[in-house]
Amino acid sequence: MPSDLAVSLGVADFKNGKLEPTTGVGQQRVDVFYHGDIEVELVGDGRRLSIEIGFIETLPTRRILPLLGRTFFSQFKSITFEERNELMELKI
Repeated sequence: MPSDLAVSLGVADFKNGKLEPTTGVGQQRVDVFYHGDIEVELVGDGRRLSIEIGFIETLPTRRILPLLGRTFFSQFKSITFEERNELMELKI
C-alpha cells in the first residue's frame, strides 16, 4: 500500500513497521514496512478482517497503486477474477 494510506488505516508512522527490502520494477530496491493485525472492512459485506499490510513510501515522483496480496486473499475459500467485466468475487 502507498504510505499516504497508512494514517487512514490506523498507522501513525508507517516506518515503525518491520522493514523488508524487496526488488521492484526495473530491479529497483524498495523498502516495504509491514504492520500486522490491521483491521479492514469489506465494503458491502460488513465483515472486518485483521490482516498484515506492507507500506511503501509515497513520493511525488512515484505513483503507487494499492495491491492486494496473499494475507488478504487467504481469508477466502475461493477468488474469481473476470477482468473483461471488471469483477472480482470473494467466497467465504
